[in-house]
Amino acid sequence: KLYELVWKALQDIKDLDYKTRSQLVDSVQSISANIAEGYSRRSINEYLQYLYIALGSLSETLTRVIG
Repeated sequence: KLYELVWKALQDIKDLDYKTRSQLVDSVQSISANIAEGYSRRSINEYLQYLYIALGSLSETLTRVIG
């Protein structure tokens, strides 16, 4: 859902350069990808590690949106 919201918002922003747009899309996609990858791991510790990585990607996304 977050990816869809960001993608729709990016369609309305015309003055955003390609590199920034691409990095924003990548960081948003990384959130759900890391959650899914962590879910498929064998231990809770591995799963938690991927959740921490997803949290980092979320922070990166928010930084790009706000800043």
